[in-house]
Amino acid sequence: MVAFFIFGVTTAVGHHLFYNSLRGDPVVETSSNWDLEAFFHGQEWKIRFGTAFAFLTQSLFAEAIDQAFQQTVWVAARNKAITVDGLDAMFSAGSSLWSFFKLEFLKKATLGALLGLIKWLIPLSALVTPATLTVRPSTSLSSSTMSVPAVNFSIIEPLYHFDESVRQTDYAVSNNGITPYLTRILSSVATSLQILPMKAAVPNSTYETTFHGPSLRCSRPEPIIHEAIYWMVKASYNASYNGNPEDLEEFYLHMPWVAFAPTATILQYTHLASKGDPRLGGVVPLTSNITQPHFLTFARTCIAADAYWNDDYLSRIGIAPAMCEGVSGFDEWNARNVTHEYVSTLKYADQLHPMYTYNITSSNYGRIWVWVDNSTTYDCVLTDTVYSARFFYSQSESMQRVDPEYKFAWTENDLHGSYFATANALSNFLTGAIRADHANNVVLQRTRVTESAIFGALNLKSEVGDSAPGLSSRAITPEIRALARGKTPGELIEELSRNLTLSLFSAEQVLSINATEAVVTVSSQGNVYAYASRNLIITYAVTSAVSLAAILVGLMSLIKNGVCHEIGFLTFLLTTRNPRLDSFTLGNSMGAVPQSEKVKKTKLRFGFIRGTHGDIVQPEWQSLKTPSVDVQEQTGPGRVGFGFENEVQPLIKGAAYL
Repeated sequence: MVAFFIFGVTTAVGHHLFYNSLRGDPVVETSSNWDLEAFFHGQEWKIRFGTAFAFLTQSLFAEAIDQAFQQTVWVAARNKAITVDGLDAMFSAGSSLWSFFKLEFLKKATLGALLGLIKWLIPLSALVTPATLTVRPSTSLSSSTMSVPAVNFSIIEPLYHFDESVRQTDYAVSNNGITPYLTRILSSVATSLQILPMKAAVPNSTYETTFHGPSLRCSRPEPIIHEAIYWMVKASYNASYNGNPEDLEEFYLHMPWVAFAPTATILQYTHLASKGDPRLGGVVPLTSNITQPHFLTFARTCIAADAYWNDDYLSRIGIAPAMCEGVSGFDEWNARNVTHEYVSTLKYADQLHPMYTYNITSSNYGRIWVWVDNSTTYDCVLTDTVYSARFFYSQSESMQRVDPEYKFAWTENDLHGSYFATANALSNFLTGAIRADHANNVVLQRTRVTESAIFGALNLKSEVGDSAPGLSSRAITPEIRALARGKTPGELIEELSRNLTLSLFSAEQVLSINATEAVVTVSSQGNVYAYASRNLIITYAVTSAVSLAAILVGLMSLIKNGVCHEIGFLTFLLTTRNPRLDSFTLGNSMGAVPQSEKVKKTKLRFGFIRGTHGDIVQPEWQSLKTPSVDVQEQTGPGRVGFGFENEVQPLIKGAAYL
């Protein structure tokens, strides 16, 4: 009994150690279930071993409890007279559940019935413990230094055409040399409000890299630039209505958005109006008859142009249509060779000295001027930027994505020769005007800003018909306003420019595959063993505790019996050698069931049966008064066994029975 319990505890601990050794191990697929590889590594064999542990453990505990049960029922047989039917149920309870439906057994051998029931329930633990080992998907990580892709900003041709037939010929909807390839990328970035994914260089990888790239830096402009933007807005409104600017009152109330890349001419007159140029002999104000036609011409040609227009007005004032040049130089050399010498004069909004000088190429290298709502203006300047971005693998898309929480910092470095392409594409997207008529209808002129989150950052009128600047809530719904996330138009323009640069990683035509090195963390998907140790430990702890309690009861019964009993043929052979029982059961020696009610209802008890002639037991006998010496000598011939209730004397511990 004790040995079986110890062995059961040992196998339970072994089961735990076996499963614990498998925790986190990869699940290995084997070609066969019946070779050595499968035996040592196969998932099926791991389950078989666990089931074997569970079966062996519950069998050992059940056997220990069965031994305790056997000792306990013999105590009940000694203490009380029980019918043959009750004795049959009591001694067969370990092998037949039908015994628990016998009320006499439950009443006269309650402790034995409890132990028998526990023995039947112990195997249930085998339903829990094998299932504590499961298989779950897992991700393992490994890091190494690898070559990763980077944008090659020296590659210009896929983004920009130098062919004169592409640039400067379509006055109304000028592409400024930007290719459809780059236009599609910008459209996707602006409308999706996210950075485009790239083809995965290494599947399931994550890495961080730092690189230089372009972005727009928007700030509040100098007063003279603000004034120039103001006059361009006025000219745009005039071009839209084809009227005289001086006759239009509060025109700015109806122009919530105007954006453009100032041409070299606009930059020249703006600079001369700020300080003058001694070589020209004085200041040229923005309101002069020389300056205003250039503003109006540019507005008619590049900002507020209709799908079809004629140049009668421009011909009458003797001004040719403007070239909508964007933010780049006209010739390939200047586009490829931007240097600090003249970029520094155009780069910062807080510098008034020359935005335009006569000893450099007449071009705008990286400026976009923006008018928003009533009087807010931005001078957005193309700036070299350091990006620190994390690239992660999107399992659902099988693509590499840029973490939107990237870091960036503007630098004072010279602009790279091909940065202008992204600024030009942004200029094409933003340039144009939004006009609100008196009925609060929105009139779009060239600009595509309504396709981006920037549109949601524009002001709203308080109500329909309100004379305050802004757009109607019919134009900017709460859903559109939510896209702006509370950011200003300037912040959103900067974000759009950065997202465009980061989305160039999706443009394979400008991507260098092994351009730089980074520490790449590769995740591998697979199945590993998971072990719910808590469930196994609790199950075996409860089983062990119940078994230990049963064993303690069995040991107490063993001590009370004085000898060890079993339930088997030999035991019943020796304990039923009673001539009266032989006579009583005459005609039933086959032991067939069911037995007669007479036999089943007869009460028997286990004890000392005294006889006078060795083979004939007297029904009348006296109780032993001094059992300490020799029972047989004091009582005459007799034996220990089952007998009728009125012929059995209770056994006395310590007496010498035959």
